[in-house]
Amino acid sequence: MADNEVNIIHRSEVLDYEQKKIYMSVFGFNGVGKTTLINRYVKSEKFDVNEKFDSGVEDMYTKTIIFGEKSKIVVDLHDTGVGTINKNWDKSSCHVVCVVFDLTNEESFQYAFSFPKGTNKN
Repeated sequence: MADNEVNIIHRSEVLDYEQKKIYMSVFGFNGVGKTTLINRYVKSEKFDVNEKFDSGVEDMYTKTIIFGEKSKIVVDLHDTGVGTINKNWDKSSCHVVCVVFDLTNEESFQYAFSFPKGTNKN
């Protein structure tokens, strides 16, 4: 595989339609705005420039999306905290991975570009 090719992970597991849950992990270098992005989505909060985040903490957020009167999807977002992949992260339980980077920070862009690629063997 060439360096500029993207390896797409296809999941053989079907989403759990009974629970209607989607699990998403957000990765990125320190300070790129992972938590801010999640808070904006989950809580519809604007960014507070005075707020300090603990980059060593892993957080879990949940948002319920309702379609019509009956159908709803629960999105669990996992903020990985630091800019490295936690050894306990289970990619087999994740449906979506979001890699966040800051265009003004070359190191964060390099992290995103070199984010581990692979295929899911499940």
